[in-house]
Amino acid sequence: MNLLLDNTFSTNHHISMSDKIKKISMYFLYFNTIDHVKCLDEDYRKIQDKERSTEPQIDIKYKILYFRDYYTNAVNDVFQSTKFGKCLYHLFYSANLLHENQMSFTMIQFTDESGSNGDDECDIVCNSPLVIQPTTSFPLLNDFSYSFPLLNDFSYSFYFPIINFHNAKLFFSQSLLTNPYICIDVFLITYLFHLDIDVFTSDYLTVVSSLYMKERILHDEETVATSLEYFIDYKREKIIKYLLQFKYTWTNFSFCYFFILYYPEQLRTNGLYDMFLKYIQSPQVERNTNIEKDIHNMLFNI
Repeated sequence: MNLLLDNTFSTNHHISMSDKIKKISMYFLYFNTIDHVKCLDEDYRKIQDKERSTEPQIDIKYKILYFRDYYTNAVNDVFQSTKFGKCLYHLFYSANLLHENQMSFTMIQFTDESGSNGDDECDIVCNSPLVIQPTTSFPLLNDFSYSFPLLNDFSYSFYFPIINFHNAKLFFSQSLLTNPYICIDVFLITYLFHLDIDVFTSDYLTVVSSLYMKERILHDEETVATSLEYFIDYKREKIIKYLLQFKYTWTNFSFCYFFILYYPEQLRTNGLYDMFLKYIQSPQVERNTNIEKDIHNMLFNI
């Protein structure tokens, strides 16, 4: 499988995150990383491979990201099966691996990406936060009996050691404001940077609360407003410093929201719905820091 993308910051960040994730032991069991990259000019002609290229980035107009074979249409089948609990825990365990390596994962909305250069170099592929890889040598058989979902697309995920106040605007892309799976922490940081707000006032509170709640009906409006009230008259730098304390809750938050949105009945069947809803409706300081262990205990302890 491969993906043709414009040579943008998010594309290069995805490549960089993938390279870092490959340093995690047994990473291939949890993450769909990039195998290699091909660089193209504006006429879709190949420039040297990324590792050997001496071309400046300005001359590279597109990049083809190559992956192992994977499927997106099988993800729903797996979560609708009796493997739901095991697959769910697998994702939260994957998140914990990222946290141990100073990273977090941002769920993205499903989109279609396509690229064509007149030959078979580029396939039409799906950009999805989760993928399934076949466990058989004959993928056409669609045997996913032993497959688990892998985290996919790290374009908007974070590697915190390289993020500072001066470059954070690049990593907190404005597109995050319309991402339904992000918590108020990420939304507020993104909003402050892209609207160049130095001091957070009560006027901004009303606007931010309204925008955040617009398409995020699962949140508790009062909790969101209360969280924002804390920052009134504080400067942007202090607000961001405070919110970064909770950075390793952001992945779990997006998972909880995603599964409540798309798999509520499966969560109820496994006794997890209330736990997940409480997580996304809690203030930052009250988010469950042991949610992975609690999920394990609920699913597997007899």
